[in-house]
Amino acid sequence: MANNITVGPNAVVAKAASSFVDAGITGTNTTVIYRVGASLASYKPGRPINGVTAFEEGKGYYLVAKQAMDLEAFVVPPLEEDSLPETLLDVTFNSAADLVGWTKDPPDAGAGDFEFVTNGGVTKLHMTCEAGEYLEWIKAGLFTIGDVLRITFTGVTIISGTPRFFIGGVAHNFAAGDTVQSPLDTTGGSVGAFVLDCTVSTQYFIRGIKIERL
Repeated sequence: MANNITVGPNAVVAKAASSFVDAGITGTNTTVIYRVGASLASYKPGRPINGVTAFEEGKGYYLVAKQAMDLEAFVVPPLEEDSLPETLLDVTFNSAADLVGWTKDPPDAGAGDFEFVTNGGVTKLHMTCEAGEYLEWIKAGLFTIGDVLRITFTGVTIISGTPRFFIGGVAHNFAAGDTVQSPLDTTGGSVGAFVLDCTVSTQYFIRGIKIERL
């Protein structure tokens, strides 16, 4: 296999647990290894006392190599910044201030009702619609058609009906509890808006919504 460690400094993330010795780290190929986030935790081959002696899965390391090495079985490069999910919306509902920038439809008072109340020991947005009523909260301009999204709902309590949301004009149902909907491909959509929907005798509470572009 190809070498994934080059001479000099290397930032890596462990994908498997292994002692440095079992991974092939020696005084010939490595100067020092630091565990990221623990500045005093370092390892030098041949040193009798070390603050860290092994790769732990998911942990980051800064490895200064004397030789190019193949450690693909143990470590991978960290994700590039532009490959990480981009957060488009991250809202926790505590008061009307958390709906600033959203559009209510229909805007009149005769539509479905909403309020901020305590449910399950925390404040949530409470949406209620009787038969023949509907209520939508719209957050426009969040994404571009063709984006792939991940949506996380938290603290959902369903009293009646089936809560829905719209992405790009396409309807989706969401469930009680903390749920993740991913990936959501918006290619077939028509608008770049997220819509939180209440209709057809639906009543539910919701604590938060997070939308990420993958």
